Amino acid sequence: MRYVLAKKQTTRDKILQAAFELARKEGVEALSVRAIAKKCDCSTQPIYLSFKGIEEIKDEIYNMAMQYYYSSMLEEIEKHEYPEYKAMGTSYVRFAYTERELFKYVFMTKPRLKYGSVEASFEKSLEIIKRNLNISEADARKLHTIMWVFGHGIATMHVTDYLNFSMEQVSEMYSDVFAGIIKILGGANGNRN
Repeated sequence: MRYVLAKKQTTRDKILQAAFELARKEGVEALSVRAIAKKCDCSTQPIYLSFKGIEEIKDEIYNMAMQYYYSSMLEEIEKHEYPEYKAMGTSYVRFAYTERELFKYVFMTKPRLKYGSVEASFEKSLEIIKRNLNISEADARKLHTIMWVFGHGIATMHVTDYLNFSMEQVSEMYSDVFAGIIKILGGANGNRN
């Protein structure tokens, strides 16, 4: 008698993709082994064979969401619709507008630092500011911190349905706040970035 081993048909990648889509549409709260199995059209066994549990899946989804955010930010910069720094800021808000559930998971929950953080984005922003403006490291940090808090406020108001601004309004507000901070800091550059 010859035995044929069953081939594993539900791969780790397929499970993660299904979990990512669930989190993207319904929020990370909707993630459960059963919900993912249903989305994959499989039993829970392949999920338990591939992952230690739902927290490991959530960690992976966090990582995937961060990577997705960074790629969307780079796309925004590459459009050259705005100066580089402004494009970074508006991409943050646009991500909240287009990916509400992922934004909430990545930017409105406790960071899962081992899988990535906003620190890389913060450092990239400082690099852009120092490259384009004649201001000190301390002023660059202050400028970016204020702009980030400002952008986060707009994004948070949107995802919580408190207020909704058009992207044109967001762009104008970013320019005005940026120019005001530069003026306060006494920057040598008066450009509306």
